[in-house]
Amino acid sequence: MSWWLQHYGKTYDQWVREKAARIHGYLEHVYHHGRTIDDQELIEHVYIERIMGIASPDYPLRKYLWRPVKGRLTGFKPSPFMKNFTAYLIQELKLRGYLFTGYIVEIAEQIRTTDERPSPAPKALPKVSIEWINKLIGLPTKEELEEICRWRPDPEQ
Repeated sequence: MSWWLQHYGKTYDQWVREKAARIHGYLEHVYHHGRTIDDQELIEHVYIERIMGIASPDYPLRKYLWRPVKGRLTGFKPSPFMKNFTAYLIQELKLRGYLFTGYIVEIAEQIRTTDERPSPAPKALPKVSIEWINKLIGLPTKEELEEICRWRPDPEQ
């Protein structure tokens, strides 16, 4: 058993099941509230002991060191493994048809109605917003998430 599993006090299979259940809980919340997946929130839900220092007093709260820039995680905080796993999970959800990833472009023109006579006003440009999203269009089962969470060596290595 690796040091990390001993640190959490779980076997590998127990940790896989718990990790999948945490991911499923987060995805259910996102799906039912019509929100998009946020990498940082996902990491917080899955690795709560590591992030908050609950599992061990020798790991104090370090989230302030993440230094997200415009909502994107940067550097090596919280850890390359956590960020790589999150990227892998999102890629798997896309491949399995549970996730829509892309840009949403919204264009809104101003419309004003009054009882007064219209006065000549300068033409205003329409309001444009462009947003990159990871939106769930379906929920995977806990069993599928367990399969995704289970590490398998790459046969090409």
